[in-house]
Amino acid sequence: MTRYALIASLILAFASTGAEPVGTGVEMSLALEPATVLPGLPVSFHVTMTNRSSHRIVVPANVQLRVTPADGEAFTARYGYIEDGTIGTWPRGEYGERIALLPNETREIVFPVDTTLMGPEWFGDPRLSHPGSYRLQLIADAQGDDAEPSTTIVSTTATLIVRQPTGEDAKVWTKMQELAGPSGWHTGMHTMNGIAGYVWHEHPTSSYLPYVASVLALSDSAETIRALQAAIELDPHGLRSEWLGVVLASTHVRAAHEAALVHGGDPAAVSAHNEAARTIYSNLLTAKNAAIRRRAEIGLADIAERTQRTR
Repeated sequence: MTRYALIASLILAFASTGAEPVGTGVEMSLALEPATVLPGLPVSFHVTMTNRSSHRIVVPANVQLRVTPADGEAFTARYGYIEDGTIGTWPRGEYGERIALLPNETREIVFPVDTTLMGPEWFGDPRLSHPGSYRLQLIADAQGDDAEPSTTIVSTTATLIVRQPTGEDAKVWTKMQELAGPSGWHTGMHTMNGIAGYVWHEHPTSSYLPYVASVLALSDSAETIRALQAAIELDPHGLRSEWLGVVLASTHVRAAHEAALVHGGDPAAVSAHNEAARTIYSNLLTAKNAAIRRRAEIGLADIAERTQRTR
């Protein structure tokens, strides 16, 4: 039996019984944030692993995403932007260490949608961009790495709903499909063809703006700040607001640097932009996402160091 046939049979067995995979001692659940999204946008994966065994378990390094559309055949999603690549990897520790679970230990792993919109990298597969319902499962297996050869961990199933856009959102999605051409839209395209600028200039009230504003490539810092503020105001408590805050703060820092260079320097503008960035970063110190908190800490330290140097 081939590797892929074995994995498929395991999925069918677990789905039919409703049971968690046995033999590994690790339970793995998958949740999506958000579970409903516009076409062409990624969602964050929240994975929870618990070691139910009495011994330490090293989680297989390889992970794949199995997708079952409501109206089509199941497939293994492409990972990244290589046509036939499907094998992803788990985030590693600070020193590159693998995920290892002690007995009864629970670990949470997040594949976030960050400021680039290029992750989780399974959304590089255009088949996940079309409106519809998709059942998703993560599969960790030891093929090609140094974990136990028999170790295969299959997650619970999470359902992704890609909703049919309407109004301004439908116009944006039509433009995205035109830009993508026959190959289909994937998340790597957000940074390549100016769709963010199109949304900001043509459809600034679209629900796409809080996502794509983070990849705006505007030469004018003042306009970038206006666009980011507008995106945050559209959904101030939404999932994207904190990531947009990171980009907004860094844009204020860039604007402060520009103000320091213009006509011998504009101290008032430099101070205003630095203070705006400092306020945003300070508010992000309590963010739910650890990566955002870390970015805020670094940002505050950089501002403090730069301010100290200019005194």
